[in-house]
Amino acid sequence: MSLFHLILNHLRTKEVFLPTYLLRSGWFHLRGKKILGDHRARIRGLGNIRTDERLTLGTIGDINPPWEPAWLDVAGEMIVEKGSHIGRGCRFKVSKGAKLVLKGCHFTGGCTIVARYHVEIGQGCVIAWDTEFIDWDSHQIEYEGRKGDKPAHVILEDHVWVGSGARVLRGVTIGRGSVVAAGAVVTKSCPPNVLVAGNPARIVREGVSWSEYRE
Repeated sequence: MSLFHLILNHLRTKEVFLPTYLLRSGWFHLRGKKILGDHRARIRGLGNIRTDERLTLGTIGDINPPWEPAWLDVAGEMIVEKGSHIGRGCRFKVSKGAKLVLKGCHFTGGCTIVARYHVEIGQGCVIAWDTEFIDWDSHQIEYEGRKGDKPAHVILEDHVWVGSGARVLRGVTIGRGSVVAAGAVVTKSCPPNVLVAGNPARIVREGVSWSEYRE
């Protein structure tokens, strides 16, 4: 095996620490990646990440302290179609054969994504702290009349706001412009422009619109 292939294999499978001396110059470039982050951020499987636009990693997150690094473990495929921000303390795991697509979204901090199949976060989505997006059930529960479930997509269409502590589970699509209340557990898909709340989440308002608060 050539030196080039050894390095390539290392980038696909091992952790990469973003060195401070590279970050001082602004951009962290490795094999054409457009990643800007602090030196605590960790990436495993850098060669499986495609950055069409800039990914900001671990440089934001007012809730999480600076010593909590953002962490990406990508054995499958991660695609950053438009500029996205991943805050401190976020943990994203993309299993082999799975895909994570970011289309221009903002994760505040402490967010978790576990992708075994397909997770997609749309343009203009704002994700509050301590949220979870999981496209599989981890363990299968079977009983009479019910068989174990397979992984299924999790999709947030454009301009969705997910409140702190919310959970979005397998097979869910959240429609454009909708709002997920803090602490909600979303187990079923919902249409555009609604507010969902509760465990399990249900629609509590229709015709909802929202915008980011700016001081």
